[in-house]
This record gives sequence, structure tokens and C-alpha cells, in this order.
Amino acid sequence: IKYYSTAEIFRGFWGGNQKQTDKLYDLALESKSGFPNLYLPYYMIGYRASQQNEYELAETNYVKCLTLQPTFPEVHRELGLLYLNNKKCLLGKQHVKLYLQSANAVTDYEVVDKAIKKCN
Repeated sequence: IKYYSTAEIFRGFWGGNQKQTDKLYDLALESKSGFPNLYLPYYMIGYRASQQNEYELAETNYVKCLTLQPTFPEVHRELGLLYLNNKKCLLGKQHVKLYLQSANAVTDYEVVDKAIKKCN
């Protein structure tokens, strides 16, 4: 069993080059199968799926992540935006509201507000 620093994985996943991101995505897939109760791989897989417009895969992984870690603000943000962008306005607003209430810092209020207004 290999152990990885969560902070290093986050930094690499969002700040790394494409090759590093692909490697960390593969690690998330491996972790998901080896540790099915670990929430972070579901978030990473959902995020990557969302970026590639794979709506159902993203939704499935975000929802699973929230069943394991219901207070993860970033997942509420991503799932909320996913729903808003796919015209599931009520669900989207509910998740965005949870994100805004539970996040330590919200630096993207304009993005969230724009998605809400576009969905209406």
C-alpha cells in the first residue's frame, strides 16, 4: 500500500501539467476501487468528468462523495453548478446554497451568481 499526502494530490491535480493530472486521475480511480469509503477520489473523478462534459459520470461521483462526506463545500459547489448548467435549477440552487453557507471562503460568488441567473 502506498500513502500520499492529500495536500500534494490536490496541488498536483489542479496545478500540475496534463501528464501529472492524468497520473493523479488514475490514482483516484485506483483509490476508489481499493478504498471505496474514501470520499476524495469520487470528488476528483467527478471534477474531471465535469470538465470533460460527462454529466452523468460527474453527477454519480459527486453524489457518492456527498454520501461519504456530506459537509464537503467544494462538492456542493461543483454539483450545484453542474445542475444549474443542465437546467436542474432547484437542485442546483440547493447545493450552491449549501456551498455558500459552509465554505470557509467564497472567492467565486460572481460565477455562482451568474449560473443561478442563467438557469432561471
